[in-house]
Amino acid sequence: MERHQERIKSLHQDVTSGDSAVAALKDKVAELYVDFQTANQNKILSENEVRCVATAGCGTQGHVTGSAWQFEVVCVCVCVCVCVCDVCVRG
Repeated sequence: MERHQERIKSLHQDVTSGDSAVAALKDKVAELYVDFQTANQNKILSENEVRCVATAGCGTQGHVTGSAWQFEVVCVCVCVCVCVCDVCVRG
């Protein structure tokens, strides 16, 4: 009987440590996803700055590109929020 109780305690500890490991991995995935999105936003910003310079001083074409960039940034932010919330909800 005592041997079974020790085995149950051992299994409980294994499950608990497994849950902790899964939670830590989910946190790391969320952190890496945010890092990726930040790098992607910086890339988009750099590309738009290059386009702006190429359009001779940010004329009308530059403003359209800027508006498109702002729209893309908002979309990326919404995607990040949805993905982070999805990770939290799935737990």
